[in-house]
Amino acid sequence: MVCSQPALPQADPSHVASAPRLIHDLHALQTMFQGEVPSIRILRPTRMAVAVYSIGDASGAGYGTAFANESSIWFCFGVWGSDADNSSSNFRELRNLTEAVEHGVQSGQLQDCELFIYTDNSTAEAAFYKGNSDSRALFDLVVRLRRLYMTSGRQLHVSHIAGTRMIASGRDGLSRVNASESHSMLS
Repeated sequence: MVCSQPALPQADPSHVASAPRLIHDLHALQTMFQGEVPSIRILRPTRMAVAVYSIGDASGAGYGTAFANESSIWFCFGVWGSDADNSSSNFRELRNLTEAVEHGVQSGQLQDCELFIYTDNSTAEAAFYKGNSDSRALFDLVVRLRRLYMTSGRQLHVSHIAGTRMIASGRDGLSRVNASESHSMLS
């Protein structure tokens, strides 16, 4: 039997090089921890008023998101402005979802609910759960959505679904600014 001695631990370096994205991470942390009082995340709600389901989609020309609970459906859709001309589909998808949730919270439509968001963009789902993205634009959207999740007192779930499921839901037409294709969301 051959025994060897374990390697001796090396001394900690006196200087380290920072990662190029360090400043962005520091800004994200500053955003997440804004406020006088730390935010409280609800892990197990003691009451639930409603579960809200949302399906959002973004296409080359437009975007749309629909929300549904046990008593109503509300939706928004529109066309992208010139500020989104050079944006990736991943950015458009996550921006659509982020802005829809922000609007729902600000308008009071998403009060006391557990929100389930469905997207056919796996990058949007992965960025939310990973809490990060190599793309600065996606990273900034993740920070906005995470901040909303932390401060709004809502449970938020983002899940990937197949594009065929998106089409079957009837919400796919909203991203092409065609609400008439979204007839099945009313049934």
